[in-house]
Amino acid sequence: MLGPGVCIAFQADLSTFEGCVQLAKDMEAKEKRITCQRTLKLTVADLDVLVHNSGNNWGAPFEEYVPPINPNKIVDIQPDAAWSRVIGLNLVRPFTLTQKLLPLLLKSQSPRIIHIGSISGISVPGLETYAYSASKAGLHHLSQVLAVKLGQRGVRVNTIACGPFESKMMAETLKNVVPQEYPRPFEILRDWVCFWTGVDGSMGR
Repeated sequence: MLGPGVCIAFQADLSTFEGCVQLAKDMEAKEKRITCQRTLKLTVADLDVLVHNSGNNWGAPFEEYVPPINPNKIVDIQPDAAWSRVIGLNLVRPFTLTQKLLPLLLKSQSPRIIHIGSISGISVPGLETYAYSASKAGLHHLSQVLAVKLGQRGVRVNTIACGPFESKMMAETLKNVVPQEYPRPFEILRDWVCFWTGVDGSMGR
């Protein structure tokens, strides 16, 4: 059942530091405007829940773990570009966005942060996704560090370790698998996100 709230979309490039900074500014400005319209007076804008769901992947055999060369591009691709791209979006930017949105989170009565991790970050995967696995392992540990540091300021931080599910990123991997064998994203995340953002999850980190 839908609640009384509204859904507002923001466009941002979360792979860049500047994109994260701009998104934080846009969200703060929009929250203030909405608050003014509802209460007819300026009150403090806040952010109750921050879910880090953006992700990137790259897979290739160990000896070939470099990005494909695009002949249409004038600039040569660096050999470690796959690592930089995946680690940047999956691990570095969740930290950046948390840092920039922390002022809004601290104004909430019960701020929560949820990182969408992966079982590839807590166990050795069968696929050769070296950067992805490393980035998710780092994200799981970063969540624990933030849970301790930000927990002192009233912010709860948790991570959900997802398994395979239908998505654009997993399309190539699951192309020869019967679709019914893997659930859709919301079927995995819905209950966990509701738990960690609700009263029942208040005993978590």
